[in-house]
Amino acid sequence: MMLDQKKLNIKLIDFGAGIIIPPGKKETKIIGTSFYIAPEVLKKNYNLKCDIWSCGVILFILLSGYPPFQGRNNRELYNEIQYKTVEFEGEEWNEISNEAKDLIKKLLTKDQNKRINSQEALEHPWFKKFEEKNNNDDSIENRKAKSKIIRQMAKFVKENKLKQAVTKFITTQIALQNEFEEMKNLFKKFDIDDNGIITKEEFKEQLIKQYGLYN
Repeated sequence: MMLDQKKLNIKLIDFGAGIIIPPGKKETKIIGTSFYIAPEVLKKNYNLKCDIWSCGVILFILLSGYPPFQGRNNRELYNEIQYKTVEFEGEEWNEISNEAKDLIKKLLTKDQNKRINSQEALEHPWFKKFEEKNNNDDSIENRKAKSKIIRQMAKFVKENKLKQAVTKFITTQIALQNEFEEMKNLFKKFDIDDNGIITKEEFKEQLIKQYGLYN
């Protein structure tokens, strides 16, 4: 998704994982970005309503600057997606209308059969109210509201990149630690008398014993 910061026009891009689900059919492959995956996708039994869920996540982020469901890893995140009810805590939601919160709840309904469809979402009072305000109000307050949405999205993107960087760093450190342990254990195998020095004789003996070769 791309966002035109001046006009707030949203453009959908990157359809590499996009598929067409015929009416009445269900999909079973788990595809998507962790934050936006719907509960039924995790259960490998979903239809096009999973995109409605993702729209609910995007709307939540646009209005608050953070995702509705979080976790230290995908396991915790997926657990929240499946079982935690969406909440509107924090000062970010003090200025958000009840109509917006109601729409988000309907978009993030766990049961895909009870979740609203795209047409029902577009006909929701919040969209009608927002559309009317957008067309008739060019006040400073309205422009500030638009700017706030952009800042909240930028905040989420920035924090998400930081989380990805931290996760990558931790993963790298764990890998290096594992490699270090492997090297230490290998050294101990060759250091027969455990004096911290591998002699030629020890090296030769272990090559024969461990690998059956020596030149």
